[in-house]
Amino acid sequence: MVTSTVNTLVVTQTITDADGDSVTSGDLDVGNGNFFKIEDDGPSASLDVNAVDNAKQNNITLTVDESVGQQIDPADTDTDRVSSADFKTLFEIVGVGGVTATDVYGTDGAGSVDYSLSLTNASGTTVSGVSSGLYALGVNGAKGSEILLSEVNGSIVGTVGTITYFTISNVGTNVTFTQAANVWHSNTSDHDDTESLVLGQLNNVDVSINLSQIVTDADGDTDTATVALASSDTSVDVGAFNIKDDGPSASLDVNAVDNAKQNNITLTVDESAGQQIDPADNASANSSTADFSTLFSTVDVNGVSTANYGTDGAGSVN
Repeated sequence: MVTSTVNTLVVTQTITDADGDSVTSGDLDVGNGNFFKIEDDGPSASLDVNAVDNAKQNNITLTVDESVGQQIDPADTDTDRVSSADFKTLFEIVGVGGVTATDVYGTDGAGSVDYSLSLTNASGTTVSGVSSGLYALGVNGAKGSEILLSEVNGSIVGTVGTITYFTISNVGTNVTFTQAANVWHSNTSDHDDTESLVLGQLNNVDVSINLSQIVTDADGDTDTATVALASSDTSVDVGAFNIKDDGPSASLDVNAVDNAKQNNITLTVDESAGQQIDPADNASANSSTADFSTLFSTVDVNGVSTANYGTDGAGSVN
């Protein structure tokens, strides 16, 4: 094997017989890239199949509650109307369950591991305007417009027009569900009923909110593994996103009631002809009225005494 010219690698065959005669072949260029190759190794982003299967059967749940203040677990696990959950058990991670750096990064060595959210259709194309199965709270508690999903700066946002109702964001494998405005709840007989995020197909194609692991090795090769947090095909969902309702509060002023029990609010009518003087017939002949409003609790809003409607806003008091 010789180099006959600069940057050329050739192989020449020389055959010699018993009495020393020889013949030489032409040069075979083996330096042209077809004979000697070094195949790259790459990283491997992968899922823990058993953990994913379990999450499909028992979704990792994020629940927020519209009631005032932070509610008890499982709702509002972070702060008022903010819940988070960690999905790291669904991914193969270095140092967990015997997974080595070589298993993840390959022989090129460690680069980085990142996690990102996306909203895509079944072919992996980013989409927007996806139906959420959740609705805005309309006038007087009516069912408003459906909240639509889009991807904005790496987060999934649910909006109607310019109003944001909730966001889904992540830091690594930790996913956070944050409610910004109340949604419509269908069960008016339950102050704590739950509405859930249920995606609808877009143009008859399944769509999903995804959490992806992106592994990069030392020389820049990448690999990706993805789970569907929520999808129009609920059989693949590993997560669930719930919003619990708030309700109004009708209550008594205990002190005022106790006082009225000791000193009754009295209505008196007088059978004598014509309207009599107070305390009888204070409205008209044979008719008296009294106001019992002091017995009921009210809250003061901008100087106006009104009922406690909760975070859904005013409806009516009867």
